[in-house]
Amino acid sequence: MRKTQHGFNSLLGHEPLKIELPSFAFDHHLPAVVPWLADILGLVRVGGTVADPALYPVAALQALPAQTETVTYTSAGTPVTNTFTGTLLWDVFTDAGGVTTDPTAKNDGLSHIVVATGSDGYRAVFSIGEIDPRFGGEPILVAYDDAAGQLGWLREDGSARMVVPGDTAGGRYVSHLIDLEVLAGPAFS
Repeated sequence: MRKTQHGFNSLLGHEPLKIELPSFAFDHHLPAVVPWLADILGLVRVGGTVADPALYPVAALQALPAQTETVTYTSAGTPVTNTFTGTLLWDVFTDAGGVTTDPTAKNDGLSHIVVATGSDGYRAVFSIGEIDPRFGGEPILVAYDDAAGQLGWLREDGSARMVVPGDTAGGRYVSHLIDLEVLAGPAFS
């Protein structure tokens, strides 16, 4: 999972940031300051069982195909309606070289999950089957803009968040998003 460095310009550019990170950086054993710093810098790590793990600055997410969704969900018992713009979660993984699966196992990707983590450690789980266009094809977004102005640098919900149009409760709307980890599920026989 080691990457070569493309330089500082990638941090502000439209390409995923390919940097060499120590192996512990992929094990979620980072000091608390690292998630906070990733949030401040607007970086989302895409890792796990993807072909090309990388750090995505918001500009790289914005360079992917955009989709806008108006959603209504409850947050702390209060209805919330907002319009979000972002890229499909599936498109992020496609840009990262795709989810790696065992080609000899039937529909192996259906046993994979995605763990979305915010800078505060809050996590939510999605299945690859939910977002894969061949199966559920749900338009789950990695959003970087919203009509209410809560997304952006040093804003209330951070630079990026998950948006799940089919959910009526906001529990999987992970704000201050810093990590998307694809994990392979158990082998089914």
